[in-house]
Amino acid sequence: MGCGPAVAFVGVESPDGTRGIGTAFHVGDGIYVTARHVVDGQNILGVNHVVEVPAERNPGGRLDEVGDDLLRRQLPSTGPFFHPDPNIDIACFTLTWYPPTEIELGFHCKELPYGNYDFLLDQCLILGFPPVPFSSEPVLVATLGKH
Repeated sequence: MGCGPAVAFVGVESPDGTRGIGTAFHVGDGIYVTARHVVDGQNILGVNHVVEVPAERNPGGRLDEVGDDLLRRQLPSTGPFFHPDPNIDIACFTLTWYPPTEIELGFHCKELPYGNYDFLLDQCLILGFPPVPFSSEPVLVATLGKH
């Protein structure tokens, strides 16, 4: 199984009532990482996963279909927590229920040191929930790129 089930959307509403959407990544034990600008000063409306998880890895049937189900949306059980430096665009929160899939942090750092150009033109996978015109629900978008 790929990492898609570990990617969640975060529905937010700004103080002026504007709704938006961001992306968070499950990194293990119900901990999610997102960008600070997604949640800072925002009212979190709900977090959900929209990628199918096979039944054998889906206890309780919480992720049995593709798409947004309002009954499956959650609010963070703790957080959001921010880096002490407000210029660092990262935040974390936890969810009570989370998929059996996680995205490993730091896997690329196991053989340090790396030079400035060691990852130049390496292939990378970009996942997220950008605004998609005319979409009736959040759409997980994936693309390959080089960094």
